[in-house]
Amino acid sequence: MLPEDLTQDPRAPFVAGEDGWWRLPADADLPGEQDAREVPAPYPALVTIGSLEGGDLVLFNLTQLPALLLDGNLVHLTEVCTSLALELGMSPWPHPGPRI
Repeated sequence: MLPEDLTQDPRAPFVAGEDGWWRLPADADLPGEQDAREVPAPYPALVTIGSLEGGDLVLFNLTQLPALLLDGNLVHLTEVCTSLALELGMSPWPHPGPRI
């Protein structure tokens, strides 16, 4: 994960990586599935936007983006938008609903 403030120390369970990146070690002490369901979503609008050649995911926190501009083949754009909508809608984390 690349934090906005590159001088910020990593939050557990992340550790410092190269060039300001935070990384999650393979042996990180993570909560079990049931315990994780009880934790409020730290970033409920965190979505997968792609992956790198090595298989690492590229994630965007949509609440921190003033706009997400997509350009390219219409079929691919439709697939990306569908994927984003499904990921947000199927997330087990609670999302704040619209206020009426």
